[in-house]
Amino acid sequence: GNVCFLHIISYFSLSKPLTLATEKRSNDLPKAKKPVGKGRTARATNKPVALPANPTTAKTPAKAAKTVKTTTKAEGLVRIRFQLRYKTSFGQSLFITGNHPQLGMGNPDQALPMKYFNEESWYAELEIDTTGTAFTYNYLLKSADGSFTTDWGRDKTVDPSASDAKDLLVMDAWNYAGYFENAFYTEPFEQVLLHQRKAAKTPAKKAVTHTFHVKAPLLQPHESLCLLGSDALLHDWDTTQPILLEPGASNGHWSIALNLSKAQFPIAYKYGVAETATGKFIRFENGNNRVLYDAVAKDKQTLINDGFAVLPNTSWRGAGMAIPVFSIRTEKGFGVGEFADIPALVDWAKQVGLKLVQILPVNDTTATHTWMDSYPYAAISAFALHPIYLNLEQVAGKQHKKALDKLAVQKTALNFLDTVDYEAVMKAKLDFVKKNFVSEKAVLSSADFKAYYAQNKHWLLPYAAFCYLRDEYGTCDFNQWPAYRHFNLADIEALAAETSAA
Repeated sequence: GNVCFLHIISYFSLSKPLTLATEKRSNDLPKAKKPVGKGRTARATNKPVALPANPTTAKTPAKAAKTVKTTTKAEGLVRIRFQLRYKTSFGQSLFITGNHPQLGMGNPDQALPMKYFNEESWYAELEIDTTGTAFTYNYLLKSADGSFTTDWGRDKTVDPSASDAKDLLVMDAWNYAGYFENAFYTEPFEQVLLHQRKAAKTPAKKAVTHTFHVKAPLLQPHESLCLLGSDALLHDWDTTQPILLEPGASNGHWSIALNLSKAQFPIAYKYGVAETATGKFIRFENGNNRVLYDAVAKDKQTLINDGFAVLPNTSWRGAGMAIPVFSIRTEKGFGVGEFADIPALVDWAKQVGLKLVQILPVNDTTATHTWMDSYPYAAISAFALHPIYLNLEQVAGKQHKKALDKLAVQKTALNFLDTVDYEAVMKAKLDFVKKNFVSEKAVLSSADFKAYYAQNKHWLLPYAAFCYLRDEYGTCDFNQWPAYRHFNLADIEALAAETSAA
């Protein structure tokens, strides 16, 4: 026996630790336990302050920070220290998960536990081989009830072979999934809708102590992110000399690698916007000064992942349209809009300045073989696509073109109708596909089909069995299928076996 499987192919900062949705975003950092260096002002060290009209009031004295010597436990290893600012509540704890064995390989139950430092800071460390490959990671917040919350995104990465440092300090910001800016780091925006910048190709600097990473997705094409701060190495807030950041490999990501070995810590700093070509300063980001508490050490590098630059996030505008695929009717279709018609719609949308095209669900809804199945939200499968959207010309190819030509009159008549004749279209398409299937059974023995079937068996087999039993009993109400009221995989596999009469 044979169960027919139908495969349809469609065309188609570290602002503040971002915690609970009710928390207010801020650039505040935890207070220093003790001012570092002699003669410092409390405004530049103990507490981040709102940027004054003239930021030069936040300067630090000229004496350099003392270099601290650090050692690692073994040659060929790099110590990676993670520092996350997150204000936890009683009963909460933090973990690090990622695609590295010491981070549990993505298993939350095996994630690396972090240690509490103070009410706004947690830390953890591990040692790995310097020849290891880059890995991605995320932070997990575990609540008292055992539930987990993960910070959003897949842009946190560490490459242990990227530098000669033996001690890597990673200072991170929690990325709350509800942040508006995260929408601009989804594929439609990153790959299509936003200005695509080329990653900078600058030679690697010999002496780097600190690398700043920050995200700013909505800058204009002529704008770049810049950095200024309270130390001479950050140009003492001099807006005539902004330090331009470089665009990263991913759109909306910016970074700058600096040698701050002679800087005075802590350093107050802010990101800003400047003209790319001239370096002319335009504006500072909103919010309080950011403050970097750190100490320079031999063989140490610090990576500061500052989250989002605090800039307006409502500057992007885009109009779009929502449409069911069956309404995208063209002369090439068979009485109904089809997947093959979508490119023409997208081309038109671009011509008239639309940014988005949203289509209604396209999953199979066949339950009664009547027009009542046309409701697109009554899917019978979360995987299978609707056969009504098949393009018969592409299904037929050259081999079955003559058979399809016999349907030309019916195609013209259906296309001439003001509305879709759902039942007539479905009958014509399924009849044609079934006839082709009889002459194309050899495909079932091909390596490509076997690979496809093996990869999709988990849904394809139950779907095909459901369709067969629906038609066999004349209803999709499985309570009326005497031997199949309750799902049993063994029964379904027997139904689809070569020896089955189905």
